[in-house]
Amino acid sequence: MSIVVRRIGILSQRQEVILYTKGADSTILPALAPCPMDSEEYLLREKTQHQLDLYARQGLRVLLIAKRNLDPVEFSEWYSKHQECEMSTENREKRVRESFELLERNLTLLGLTGIEDRLQESVPETISNLLSAGIIIWVLTGDKTETAINIAFSAKLFHSKMEILKLTARSRDAAENCIKFYMDEIEKQLIEAGDDEKCLKKRALVVDGKTLTFILDLKSNLTVPFLELTRYCSSVLCCRSTPLQKAFLVKVVKEELKMSTLAIGDGANDVS
Repeated sequence: MSIVVRRIGILSQRQEVILYTKGADSTILPALAPCPMDSEEYLLREKTQHQLDLYARQGLRVLLIAKRNLDPVEFSEWYSKHQECEMSTENREKRVRESFELLERNLTLLGLTGIEDRLQESVPETISNLLSAGIIIWVLTGDKTETAINIAFSAKLFHSKMEILKLTARSRDAAENCIKFYMDEIEKQLIEAGDDEKCLKKRALVVDGKTLTFILDLKSNLTVPFLELTRYCSSVLCCRSTPLQKAFLVKVVKEELKMSTLAIGDGANDVS
């Protein structure tokens, strides 16, 4: 999320246009301007990354904050073109997104925030009871993986006796290989248990947003194998997922697994 501020210096009377932005580390860090390894900016980024990891392990919800000084003339030119994108009837969303990306780049890091997001009363007990009743719970969140896992243990979605499966692939083939590896291991366990699924250890699956882009791409042919893997898990945690990914996951679970679903959102971005 970004905001552009225009201001005039009190003494210099010089006009300044500044972009301020906040977002997930996976979005902000790649958009930072290049800097030398021995610069103060680089040291700030190193220190911030350390704090980021520390906050995430503590279960805090983290956001990075950055800015960019814009040339007033260039900004005016960009704004005129952006208005054309807003008014377009073809590929509007794509054009608007690409227009924002022209502005939200070469950023300077300002810092980060870490906010405690406490669970409401009786959440762990409620989730534990739902799992005991055989209801499979998926949590679809935009949180960083470490934060989400920490909260999952606090909420009793995960417990220490569970086998935690992780899908953190950075290519379509890597995602396929990881799913196949886990399925092969489960099949071995089933053979050893005499196909009695009750004898198998409880499992939880963790998948990140980057991996979901491969899994949910209809051309990848990974959606069905992924859903097959989730059938052997009592809970599924999708981290760094976008609102569109959340909506699509609910859709494919309903349609492919033929299951009754109840989807609960806690904000306007979860409406879909």
